Amino acid sequence: MKIKFCPFCGSHAAAGKCYACGADLAAVESACPEMKLYDDLPPILEFGRYPYTADGAEAAIRWMVLEKKGNAALLLAENVIDCRRFNDASPEARWSESAVREWLNGRFMRTAFMQDESDSIVLKVHTDGGNEHCGIAEGGEVADSVFLLSISEMEEYFGAPYTSRATATEYAAEQGAWRMDNGCVCWWLRSPGQDGGSASNVNENGIVNVGGDSSQNSMIGVRPALWVLAEAVGLDEE
Repeated sequence: MKIKFCPFCGSHAAAGKCYACGADLAAVESACPEMKLYDDLPPILEFGRYPYTADGAEAAIRWMVLEKKGNAALLLAENVIDCRRFNDASPEARWSESAVREWLNGRFMRTAFMQDESDSIVLKVHTDGGNEHCGIAEGGEVADSVFLLSISEMEEYFGAPYTSRATATEYAAEQGAWRMDNGCVCWWLRSPGQDGGSASNVNENGIVNVGGDSSQNSMIGVRPALWVLAEAVGLDEE
């Protein structure tokens, strides 16, 4: 599936206009037909609902399909949808004991999905992936319904940096996500950073920050991922 993207800031676009930087892509495409405004990026679908506007009005969550495997699909939220600290009271806790993992698999799950949607989410057993760039071994296995991507998964599913840039919803910005002028924000990964008090993330330019930031940083956003039954989101099984 081909999705229009902005050649200026790399964000996904709709109706001929980049909603992040405001570029008029319809005009650019007309004046410069040789400019590449399309790429083979993952398809987008809707699943669940979550606060979207600054005042908390809900809208459907839009997801990128990163992979289909058998009867299940790996989804990643198209946007950063909230802003949470990776850790609260215990800054050195890794993914398995993190505050953001508890929130994703608790309050977020209850808020975002109806019962039939929750039932279609596939429990994923995995680790935090470690951080080979900083010589940190992976942690123990945990089972998650909703999770954050790891460094190794970022390397597997994304190529050029612009494809992993993410804009924040108005709600996420209201919760504290710091936005660049083009709307792009940082978002957490579940892998550890370079020391016990940090967690890795993706910066505003779509580049993985393997050294990480303080796990108590309150301006980095959350971009959830999950595995779901393909038929529940209208995808054909392989």
